[in-house]
Amino acid sequence: MIRIALAIMLLATTLGAQAARYDERDPYEAFNRGVFAFNEFLDEWALRPAAQAYRFVTPDFVDSGITNFFNNLRRIPTLGNQILQLKVTPAAETATSFIFDTFFGLGGFVDWSHRWGLRDQKEDFGQTLVHWGLPDGPYLMLPLLGPRTVSDAVGIIPDSFWTRDLYSDVHGDTQLIAQTVNVVDRRADVIPAERFIQGDKYIFLRNAYLERREFDIHDGLMLDDPFAGDDLDDF
Repeated sequence: MIRIALAIMLLATTLGAQAARYDERDPYEAFNRGVFAFNEFLDEWALRPAAQAYRFVTPDFVDSGITNFFNNLRRIPTLGNQILQLKVTPAAETATSFIFDTFFGLGGFVDWSHRWGLRDQKEDFGQTLVHWGLPDGPYLMLPLLGPRTVSDAVGIIPDSFWTRDLYSDVHGDTQLIAQTVNVVDRRADVIPAERFIQGDKYIFLRNAYLERREFDIHDGLMLDDPFAGDDLDDF
């Protein structure tokens, strides 16, 4: 969480320059702001109160374990997309992390791989499209799903196929509970960082997302990005 705070403070100091840089990537700003207002309404009256209650009743070690568990599951689409992008070494690292944490970390509740220096990269199908020459596309704010680019939005459905079989034998109510816990846990993890948001919240979060998106697409190469840490994916 300290890394989140430092990265957000660094981003706040560069908001002016970054806003000009990304205006051209947000040609649908009027529409996006309307969707953003809708999402903010749902967050204020439903998701954030649930996340606050979750933080109050959940012990820290349980909270960390749940976060680790879902982060481990997200390695599956990352691994699939690394293979599609022919990234052999990163794919091997991701596979090693997933297998080790799954079998020796109680299904991923204990994140041994990070403690041993294995690093995670985030790959999605949208990044795979960009890797093979398609543009990332303009910025979009989607209802419930939040900030995306066109390629990121297109990749949502293909990425869901990577983990679909894991839930094929799980009862529908159990799936819903697991998905709800995942969303609430991710929302709860960024509550402490909210106090660092400055100025226009829409612009702040747009720039944060686009900075992180650029970092992910380029695998962090030759980019000075305050959102380089894995902790900021959810934010």
